[in-house]
Amino acid sequence: MKTSRPPTPKIAVGICCFQDSEFLESVVNSIYKHVDTVFIFEGAWQTAIDSGATARSNDETFLVINKLVLENKVKLVYLNQSTETDQRQRVLDYCRELGYDYLFAVDSDEVFCEESIQNIISKIKEIFNSNEYYGIKLCSYNFYPDFSTFYQGEYPRIYKLTPDATVLSTNHVYWPQSNRNTDNYLILNENKYKFYHLSYLRKNTDLFHIKMKFLEKEFGNNLYNQGYGEENGKYKIPVSEFFNYTLDYPPEIQKLDIFKEWTNHKI
Repeated sequence: MKTSRPPTPKIAVGICCFQDSEFLESVVNSIYKHVDTVFIFEGAWQTAIDSGATARSNDETFLVINKLVLENKVKLVYLNQSTETDQRQRVLDYCRELGYDYLFAVDSDEVFCEESIQNIISKIKEIFNSNEYYGIKLCSYNFYPDFSTFYQGEYPRIYKLTPDATVLSTNHVYWPQSNRNTDNYLILNENKYKFYHLSYLRKNTDLFHIKMKFLEKEFGNNLYNQGYGEENGKYKIPVSEFFNYTLDYPPEIQKLDIFKEWTNHKI
């Protein structure tokens, strides 16, 4: 008698991007082989447009996207919802309406090594038939101010697409009918699950300032007073504890132009 295989979850990656040409290709290439589909949701939300942003990216983002969508697993979707929270809710709803079981939210500056993405996908499959966890938090190496040091990040990134899944804020989803909230996430903090966050290594700091401005308008927080900002062309962030990066850099990082430039500069 044949034993039936347990059902395999359908996993969609959702990447919201706007003016994000610098790392987008590396992000998608590090993850698309391990999931069912990668959706690139391009466009500014309306509060950003009201503050002077264009509706569509006008840097080299579309040159990168047009190259990526040649791969059948990668799809482009245009979005311009009212706020960032609305934008992310539409991403969640869109993937749920298409029958996916999980949304794996990835930012356009987050790179995964082969081992970590394999371990993450295995963990999703492991918990698929369990009602214990509806969300997963991933931990990261947030490089700052270069590849030699980092601070540790912890972000909700994977969400079970039940009918009641609702976006609370940029990264947080809750499930009211199941009484599941941000306290019920599975936290994967071992090194074998960690990804590489490159947000503060961007060459152009303009996007950072635009992002801060939009978030202040949406949430009413003066982020610059909290310690965010720029000094002499470098980012300033309110983080008190940094660590030296002592592991080998994975191939996904070594391929980056910005990493090669940093390595050459060290020499």
